[in-house]
Parts: sequence; structure tokens; C-alpha cells
Amino acid sequence: MKSMVSTNHNPWAPSQQEIADILPHVRYEIEHAFFAPKDVPNDWHIRESLYLAMLMHSRLLLDFFEYTHRNPKRGRKKHDVLCDDFHFPSTLVQLSLDAEERLDRDIAHLTYFRLRHTAATKPWPVDDILRPLRDRATDFVAHVIKNPPPTSAPEEIEKWKFLYQKLTARIICVSGVPQEPNTGNVAKPQTMFIELRKDDA
Repeated sequence: MKSMVSTNHNPWAPSQQEIADILPHVRYEIEHAFFAPKDVPNDWHIRESLYLAMLMHSRLLLDFFEYTHRNPKRGRKKHDVLCDDFHFPSTLVQLSLDAEERLDRDIAHLTYFRLRHTAATKPWPVDDILRPLRDRATDFVAHVIKNPPPTSAPEEIEKWKFLYQKLTARIICVSGVPQEPNTGNVAKPQTMFIELRKDDA
């Protein structure tokens, strides 16, 4: 894309076409942060992988919703996608201090901070992270439906409408499974927000 290889020193900004083209990627991140298969095998390896994947997508969305500008000197990449690109105001997602630390220190880094956990604190705080983030994501999806990028494809906006229906649908419960001693982070029984049926894929 021509605008992404500019050599001038002005702050980079995406074109309207790029904003429209990135919509499926943003939708993908939201879907994979909040939707789980209806039938998850009762195996701690699979459940651990599921929770970790959801939290990785959640960590990405947290930056998407909270950062207001691209600043490489502060760790923000020049071409990161931000909710401001869609004229949706960025604000802090109200996570607990524990949830913030788990996302910052435990998700993608092998650090000695992991030694701070006890058996009681080790499970992933999936519910504490996804509930406030879900509210923010739902508002954003509604905003995109009401204010789609000018060059966005109508069929893509229809997928956003379906996404909104799923985000605001009834909740279901998915039971946790025993974790492997000492290493696993499988969450205790959690409330998942939506089931993704096979015919939803």
C-alpha cells in the first residue's frame, strides 16, 4: 500500500480505503476475544490454550481502544490500528489492577514475575478481563454499524451487524477443568459471554 511506505517525517495516518479494508481484521480480533466453541473438550491443555488465545486477542484490543496516537518512542508502532481511526474516542477500559498486571506481565513474557502466584491467584482472570472489554467492544461495533467507513463493503457491514447480535445475545456458562499442578493457568469455572455454534462460523 503506497501510503504505508511514505518517507516524509509527518505522522503517518491511514487512508479512508485502508480504514475500510482493515474492518475484517478488527472484526476478527473481536470475534476471537469473546466467542468460544459450544463444546470445548474437558482437557486442561485445550482449555488452557483457549483461555490464552482469548486473552491474547483481548490484549491487542485493549491497545486498540486505549491508545490515542502512534508513538514509536513509547512502544507504539507506526502502523498500529487505533479506534480513533474510526472516529471512536479512545478511553481506558476499566480493568482491575490484577487483570492489568496479568495482561501486561503474564501473557506474552517469560518473566520471574510468574513466581508471585499462589495456587489461588494463578488461574487466568478471564471473566474480570472480558466483561469490561466486552462493553467497550459492543459500543464500538454499534458505532461502526452506524458510521461505517465511506468505502466499506456493504457485505462487511452486514457481518458487523451479525457480530453485534452475537455480542448482545444471552450468556452461557462454560465449566472450567482441573489445571496441571504448578504450571497451568486454567481458569476456575468462568462465565463465557456467547457460544459460537458450528453454523456461525
